[in-house]
Amino acid sequence: MSREFSLISTKLELGLCKNKKKILAGNWCYQDNDKNSSQRYLVANNPWNNPKVFNNDYKYIKKLLNSSINSLVNYLNKIHKKKFSKKFWKILILPWLTIYLPAYYYRWRVIKQILKINKNIDFYNLENLKDKFVPLDSYDFHKNIQNRQDFNYFIFRKMIFFINVKNKINVKKKFYKKKLFNKKRQKKNKFIFKIKIILNNIFFRLFGLNDIFLEQSIFRKIDNIKISIVLRQIPTYFYDTFNGVFGFKNFYESEIIDYKKRNSVKFHLNCKSDFERFLKSSITGDVPLCFIEGFEKLYDFSKKIKMRPRKIISSYYHYFNELFKFWVAFLKENKFTKFYTVTHGGGGFMKYPSSLNFEKEIADKQIVWYRSNLSDEIQLPASKFITQKKDIRTKKFISFVEGPTHLFPSRLGFATIGNENTNSFDIFLKFYEKINLSNKQNLIYLPKKEHNINASKNLDNFLHKNQIKKPNSFNIYNPMSKLNIISYPQTTFCESIQTTPTILIYEKNKWEFDSKFKYIYKKLIRNKILFHNPIKAALHVNKVSKNIDSWWTQKKVQSTINQFLNDISLISENSVKIWVKKLKTL
Repeated sequence: MSREFSLISTKLELGLCKNKKKILAGNWCYQDNDKNSSQRYLVANNPWNNPKVFNNDYKYIKKLLNSSINSLVNYLNKIHKKKFSKKFWKILILPWLTIYLPAYYYRWRVIKQILKINKNIDFYNLENLKDKFVPLDSYDFHKNIQNRQDFNYFIFRKMIFFINVKNKINVKKKFYKKKLFNKKRQKKNKFIFKIKIILNNIFFRLFGLNDIFLEQSIFRKIDNIKISIVLRQIPTYFYDTFNGVFGFKNFYESEIIDYKKRNSVKFHLNCKSDFERFLKSSITGDVPLCFIEGFEKLYDFSKKIKMRPRKIISSYYHYFNELFKFWVAFLKENKFTKFYTVTHGGGGFMKYPSSLNFEKEIADKQIVWYRSNLSDEIQLPASKFITQKKDIRTKKFISFVEGPTHLFPSRLGFATIGNENTNSFDIFLKFYEKINLSNKQNLIYLPKKEHNINASKNLDNFLHKNQIKKPNSFNIYNPMSKLNIISYPQTTFCESIQTTPTILIYEKNKWEFDSKFKYIYKKLIRNKILFHNPIKAALHVNKVSKNIDSWWTQKKVQSTINQFLNDISLISENSVKIWVKKLKTL
């Protein structure tokens, strides 16, 4: 039987394939918002758009995570000839592993889904693109898996080669002519790094006087200073010893991948499926460089850091700052400190945490914004909103706030992937078409555009240029807005609802409230704060726009807002006192 379809995993193969019958692994293969492409090609469905499939996969990946971490702990201890505890390694690798497993499983699922429907498939092997692409660190993997066509092509190709043993896919050899990929990484300035290390040694000693280490990014500047003064500590806001959210890469970026070392120890995993067998064959070559080749330098430097606080409080750095993670792991391993993580966003009330809630595995306790009865969670006022600025500027805009979009799927959670952003754009258009002329004239659009996806590409067909603002400018226009329309139920919604009349619009089942917060969900709908239908939202805006306060200040509406803030994103006039009291007694 002749083969009919060509499997296109990324944009790289699309231009090379002459076969008119193509099956695209995802909408990331064609141009942003190109609806003609979506009609011209056969595109694999996003399996996680099915709530039942998503729920089952979420449970499966959580279970696989537990077995994988045990295997990796044994593997890494043997590689480095160490006997570190599971907690030590969890602090280091869970932020990477909780992205790696869902990202790989999603791609595996898509390939198997295509092969189930179409047995006769061609695939293009771009021979000159070598897949010796080991990420530097956790963030390097996160960034590449979300955005890079070549990185994702390598993953699809590995999987297809593995699957091909049984399925006999027709692999065609091709040469990729463009010189857009396999670029050398830009290394950080060594001189600046040396200067920072000298400064760090000074500030490590200075901050070493503090009993509690407060990561610089937890609070706004003024709140970091206020809380530190009340605690009688040196504020960490004035100098960041760990070099921001992504840290110092100079410690390991020049290291050379040592495949001999990586293959010197066998990785053991009790496999129950083909995917797990693939995982077993691939994962030792996928572990970020900083955990194998760069391990010794990071670990040795972390031991020299002259800070031994009794408590460490982190909101961001425990995700992607490798030096910080090594330092925390070293202190925890030697029982020098207690480690607490702080919610850094407003999505904690969702049923499915996007990072598989790995913080429960690494922290002594979690400090959260939402109400909790769990012994390992402590609700404190939302750390991002402690001090609110009073603003007397005229409120004239109706601001439509675009949600975040990923080019490729990565973390396990409901999100907009690739050209699914056309769905979000359609929601905006349906809303825009139904609002009256006066509201159209007052409307501004605030793009997110954080993952190289231009979801607002076609906006200039409907809005004047001065109505389309720069990406990520919510904080600039929120004080000037009389009404915010938010398209995703996370941090921006939590911030908006405190100061500005707010409407939330998103597709039903796209984000699901945790069962213990369903009562809030129902009240938001009942009081016309949350809509799943953009047309109904537009009609409501037309009704209240001349006097928004007549709706927003209603007793039942304010009661719902207050309940949301108390139970999901705690706000208090005594936030500094509450934080200081709890930090002292942790």
